[in-house]
Amino acid sequence: MAAREAQHQLSGMVQVDDAYLGGERAGGKPGRGSENKVPFVAAVSLDGLGHPRFAKLTPVPGFTNQAISTWAQANLASGTSVLSDGLACFAAVTDAGCTHTVEVVGQRKPRDLPQFKWVNTVWATSRR
Repeated sequence: MAAREAQHQLSGMVQVDDAYLGGERAGGKPGRGSENKVPFVAAVSLDGLGHPRFAKLTPVPGFTNQAISTWAQANLASGTSVLSDGLACFAAVTDAGCTHTVEVVGQRKPRDLPQFKWVNTVWATSRR
């Protein structure tokens, strides 16, 4: 990997989340799987005090193990500690030499999940 690419990799503690971005078009199917929406991964790296350092919003081909493995190898430095909401494909970050911690969200609201504060903030501001 080129040094320039490594400079753009997130490291340390990183919060990740998935979402579909895009709007409905006439005749299009709403919700997940819509041909009008694009799957994205949001990732936010934190400093030692838990403050955000860098954020990335990256389109991916889908939420599959292969897609997340490829995304992680390109966007996360080996040794990064990744926190996700339990979407099964995020376990593939270990292919990039990262550790993976899961916090199952279930029906809880973002306000009840301070451990995802910064990645939720990125999603909230990107949807405006």
